[in-house]
Amino acid sequence: MGEPNNALKAFIKRPDRIRDLLEYYLGEKLPEDWECRETDGFLPVRDGKGKLTFRERDYLGKARAWGIRFLLGIENQQTVNLTYPWRLMEMDCLTYGREIQAIQEKNTNEKVKYKSEDDFKYRYQKEDVLEPVVNLMLYWGKKKWTAPWSLRGMMGDLYPLPAKMRLLIGNYHVTMIPMRAIQDEDLQKMESDLKYVLGILKCTTSRKRYESYIFENREYFSRIPKSAVDVIDVFTNIESQERPAICAESGKWGGGNRFVQGMG
Repeated sequence: MGEPNNALKAFIKRPDRIRDLLEYYLGEKLPEDWECRETDGFLPVRDGKGKLTFRERDYLGKARAWGIRFLLGIENQQTVNLTYPWRLMEMDCLTYGREIQAIQEKNTNEKVKYKSEDDFKYRYQKEDVLEPVVNLMLYWGKKKWTAPWSLRGMMGDLYPLPAKMRLLIGNYHVTMIPMRAIQDEDLQKMESDLKYVLGILKCTTSRKRYESYIFENREYFSRIPKSAVDVIDVFTNIESQERPAICAESGKWGGGNRFVQGMG
């Protein structure tokens, strides 16, 4: 996982940043009934030797909008990963499995009287439903994403198979936002400080642009949250001792090797 992933996990969980991401993806505002709160993304699993291990989602939230409830999964990716579609599918399978187990335990505890259309063997009623998992992957890397966009993309050329045989092959799609490629006009529409973090990441190839961006947005950088500082620290290629700082009291350039940290 490493330091970059830890910084991103802490940064992305704030509700206003999540709202900005979803509204950017949708191209419209979320509905008034939107709500989302973080839930447990820790998923126990046994490996090939039967040893208990785990998978952990970067963010998993219980969400509600458009009159329905669903789970929102957000994953951060800093490098191109050739097995990502399978990794995403595995996490979703574990998440759905946990949902099914919760339904089964509920039915057992409530001593449900199963009807003929229910599945008594698996303690599951016909009226039981799963909350869908909605996934969004955030790609923070500089290199172009050249990995497969789907599980089928990991399988090579399938066209020698008859069309009806290809239909029998399951698939799993990846939906990605290339974070560094978000246009400036779209950043300006954001209401959270996500726009400033992404703005400065786009300036890190030039110290002059980097310093200019901080100065132009000095009001924000004088009170920058620690979670935002951590993301900038791990993703900028400007040495920390060379970075300018803004003094929260005077608003002028100051010394030091980090931004002045305000509220976390």
